[in-house]
Amino acid sequence: MKAISLTFACFLLLSSPVLAQKRELPPYPARELSWKKSATFADEFITDGATIRLIRDDGITVAVFGFLEGDYIVAEITVANETDRRVTVKPEDFFLIYWDKSNKMGHQFSLPPAKVANKAKGRAKWGNFFRSFAAGMATTTTQTRESGSATIYGNGGVASGTYNGTGTTTSPDVAAQRRVAQANRDATGAAHNAAEQVLSDALWANTVFQKTYVSGLVYFERKKFEQSALYVVIDGTAYTFAFGESRK
Repeated sequence: MKAISLTFACFLLLSSPVLAQKRELPPYPARELSWKKSATFADEFITDGATIRLIRDDGITVAVFGFLEGDYIVAEITVANETDRRVTVKPEDFFLIYWDKSNKMGHQFSLPPAKVANKAKGRAKWGNFFRSFAAGMATTTTQTRESGSATIYGNGGVASGTYNGTGTTTSPDVAAQRRVAQANRDATGAAHNAAEQVLSDALWANTVFQKTYVSGLVYFERKKFEQSALYVVIDGTAYTFAFGESRK
């Protein structure tokens, strides 16, 4: 996985028509806290080379670490509730707003964990198909010695004798098919494990009770952009963290 930098930026014109997509953004929260070093509510620390950034807000702490993984932009998000009230965390309502080179804006909501898990399984399925197809086309050729007797009839009479030589036999490559069958079993098992890991590590919708926390991964489709902002919307407050460029 490749970490991507988090840099502060101001984000305006969120109600612009250019943002209109299949799922439109909800009414913009009246309250927003954007991470920046100079903010009294902002903090950051480094652990195992990863920069974690936090926003602390009246007993609510939101911590974010972003990285790239394959086709996804992934945010590891922790929400801690140190208040005397409960809060609602709904990752399906978290979204990214991004700008491309032409300064065109767009947005996307987080992906359902099941969709990410099913994609891993789907890749294994197609890989299995093509491996099996190639193995089915594979053949093996063996040479055999042949001998016998023959009688030849012709205009000049009849001749008989013996012959010795070699012949070839072509048959399906059973060894290759066995190797592919094992490779398919391994790929299917790995895909199943990867899918289960996605579901296990995902951040799910939760009511976070007093003095507790939730933590997990949130996935977004990886797109090219110059900069973007992650909006973690919790009970009417937007906690925003800016990402640097993303390249595929």
